[in-house]
Amino acid sequence: MSEKGQTPAVEVLDAPTSEHGEGPVWDPTHGVLHWVDLTQGVVHHLRGDDSWTADHFDTEITALAPHVHGGLVAATSDGFAYLSEGRLHPLSNVLADRPDLRMNDGGCDRAGRFLAGSMAYDATPGAGTLHQLDLDGEVTTLAENVTIPNGLDWSPDGSLLYFTDSGAQVVTAYDYDHGTGAMTGPRTFLDFETVTGEPDGLTVDSEGNVWVAVWDGWQVRCYDPEGQLLLEIAVPVQRPTSVAFGGPELSDLYITTSRFGLSAAAVAAQPAAGRLLRCRSTAVGKAPDPCRVELTSIPTEEGR
Repeated sequence: MSEKGQTPAVEVLDAPTSEHGEGPVWDPTHGVLHWVDLTQGVVHHLRGDDSWTADHFDTEITALAPHVHGGLVAATSDGFAYLSEGRLHPLSNVLADRPDLRMNDGGCDRAGRFLAGSMAYDATPGAGTLHQLDLDGEVTTLAENVTIPNGLDWSPDGSLLYFTDSGAQVVTAYDYDHGTGAMTGPRTFLDFETVTGEPDGLTVDSEGNVWVAVWDGWQVRCYDPEGQLLLEIAVPVQRPTSVAFGGPELSDLYITTSRFGLSAAAVAAQPAAGRLLRCRSTAVGKAPDPCRVELTSIPTEEGR
């Protein structure tokens, strides 16, 4: 990665402006970056030549994971769904009877389970839960009393899960068992109490460094596995939301951003708010693990 103090340049990509860009994930099989405009129900797809397409839905889409048989598994306002060829197929409507809640950020473990957190629309403290969509389609609870569940990723060897609760201003590390999907031994990895802004989405690179988007902080911060700050990347927007490595060498750092909740004057002062950003020559990421959740009776790209 770049040496401490050497800040890589940030590029504003010629891709659609989102109200609330979130959830970037790289699909190495197809060479595509996927991300969402959460509040608008839009899923964007950026190809290697920087061309893009989009799918539009009548529900919020909050997180994505490429599926091993093609398509994407998504977290939605109701729970979990499978997205293929512009259509959503429900997998588990775990929040169907809770209109006060919606899903938020998520990611896949090494075995292919999909984890995503839920939260209250009004961010009621402790109203959220970290859910796990298991390989057989069953949903279990991994953590409760979460306020704003965000960044979620694993160490390169898979033994540690990092999980952000923006409402609590902390990133927690857990011991993680990929055989059973159990997480244990929570301890505070990062405490943002003295940092301007809130920890939001995160990703872990191939060396185990943790990259965190800082909501209301105008920056992305990189920490080593011991929690020591290595790098700060200033971005031209107040609200970066999440980060993901992509590109042929996994050396491009993509940054989603938001204009949600900003005043008209604030948006005018930061025209890149809501745009997709990219840094090159920063570090090398690790390829995301594909989702392997059962898709019984759902058509997949592989099966067509």
